[in-house]
Amino acid sequence: MLLRKNIPIAALAAVLIYWAFLWAQTEVDMAKLAVTNLRLSGAVISWVTDEKTSSNWVEIRPAGSDSVVVFRDDKSYYVHYIEITDLDPATEYKYRVGSGDTVWDNNGQWYSFKTLEVAMTALPRTIMG
Repeated sequence: MLLRKNIPIAALAAVLIYWAFLWAQTEVDMAKLAVTNLRLSGAVISWVTDEKTSSNWVEIRPAGSDSVVVFRDDKSYYVHYIEITDLDPATEYKYRVGSGDTVWDNNGQWYSFKTLEVAMTALPRTIMG
């Protein structure tokens, strides 16, 4: 009889321990955030997560503006690359990245980069002969 009374308590304890373990594992860590392939009108933003994530996104806005554009990638990988397009030259942009509901935003201070400027002088012509 004593064994039957302890089964519900043991089962409840096991469920609570399992739930605590799952809750502790839901935090995804991000590292190696980078802006690469910087151009006049775009860039690539990449980052690495410690587990495969999908529903990845970048929110971007011109500095000083509240108008946000979202770029998405739904592939499930550890390394994430999202190409940002249709930007203005010589403009500073603020951005943050995320996966699902997890947001990485530099502790509330969005990351930033500046697109390249249009060259003020013409490129030299190649003369062959």
